[in-house]
Amino acid sequence: MDGGPMRSDEFVQYDVDIKNAIKERKETMDDKPIKLIGKKEMDLSTGGSPLSRRILTKLTMDERKHNSMFFLASDGGNSAYAPFRLFTESDHTARSKFKTDRGTDMDVIYTPEFPPPENEVSKVYIVRAKKDCEEDDPDADRISIGYYLVRLKQVSIIPKRLVQGYFNSGQRQGEKEIKNADLVSQFMNTVLKSAHIFVGMYAFGRSPRVFFFDEKDQKDLLPSMLRNSRDRKTEEALYVGITQTIRMCLEGNVFANFDSVLDFVDCADFPLLATRDGYSGTIAGVRVSDLSRPITDERLRGEIEEAIRKLNFNVKFETRLSPQHLERMRARGISDQEIQRTKIRLHKNVRMKADDELQKKRIIWAADDRELYHFSSTPKKDADGNDIEAPIEYTVASYNRERYGINLKYPKMPIINTKFGWYPIEFCSKALGKVKGANSPQHISQKLKYCDEYAGTQLVNKLQEL
Repeated sequence: MDGGPMRSDEFVQYDVDIKNAIKERKETMDDKPIKLIGKKEMDLSTGGSPLSRRILTKLTMDERKHNSMFFLASDGGNSAYAPFRLFTESDHTARSKFKTDRGTDMDVIYTPEFPPPENEVSKVYIVRAKKDCEEDDPDADRISIGYYLVRLKQVSIIPKRLVQGYFNSGQRQGEKEIKNADLVSQFMNTVLKSAHIFVGMYAFGRSPRVFFFDEKDQKDLLPSMLRNSRDRKTEEALYVGITQTIRMCLEGNVFANFDSVLDFVDCADFPLLATRDGYSGTIAGVRVSDLSRPITDERLRGEIEEAIRKLNFNVKFETRLSPQHLERMRARGISDQEIQRTKIRLHKNVRMKADDELQKKRIIWAADDRELYHFSSTPKKDADGNDIEAPIEYTVASYNRERYGINLKYPKMPIINTKFGWYPIEFCSKALGKVKGANSPQHISQKLKYCDEYAGTQLVNKLQEL
């Protein structure tokens, strides 16, 4: 514990501030700590995101390695709670609990945008977390790590007797309890959401109300009439989850709402460009009649761009390694399986992004059309910084062919801009995520079947089972 004994008669509320951090300098062989500078602040005012939930969960897990009593209940938003004071005075050091791969410590540089604690009880933690996937994702080792500065600022103390008073049946609340009803409700709901996150339930988007059970359990949770849908490979899958909310009542007692939910989730790794015959197909569910010709219809373009805009997706493709590179890897004892894994380039949970240098374009409608988009390679230079090779002009199609040995199957189909650059649509597949606008007749029919199966007392039994 930092700064004093643990008290068991209070809960503590903290304001949460998260900033992306960058290293001041590259790692060297000396023992000087690596300095981190807080840069872009995350907007938590409208609720937590998958990344902020991941960062705060990682913070708790890291701290528990050194203090088994540490616990922070959070849903990724700008408020978090602890069962005791995590610190009793401001801590300016912010030294990380981990070291870099070279064994170097890390600490923080305070700036006007990220000032040190002053007249407040607060502490800054350094957190290292995956940028674009969960820590236990099968591909987590291939996803880059980000550094984040998390400032916790103590803002209020909630006596445990105040919370317990609401659970004393029939006891009318006093003026103080009435005034704090919303505060206690927010605390209880954050604790509930935090519990769902810590046991590994899925939550999509900002400020989620519904938490879904693990994929391996989903089929058994469905009613018998819907289980066959899980056996077919489709773009969408049925997912069962739960929602729980609590409100404090002025006459005493607690109003709690617990419900099971059936929703539709985009299946991971289903291609954005899907085809059965190689000639026609769909892009993000929008029908395309001829995959060998550029899409020129403005209405169709608009539908495709809008459909992709709603999605998180993964980018995956296989590169080629030079014979010299392969020889060096084998000489180091790297297995053929690991070499094959090295060839795969992967970006997870990305979104379509406007390109500021191309009039905010998000999509270019053919990968091989020089008039629509081309770029030049960076010229090679000698030891004196002089160009020794003229830059080469590429389209996205020709670059993948020359650089990676990939001949696109559909060079006339679009390319999509992401934070990592432009990629052909055929490299992209859906990431696991909630289907937006799931209100078709088929969607409604399946939800009604679920409700019919679990109505009245059956719903109560189902909730107890879950």
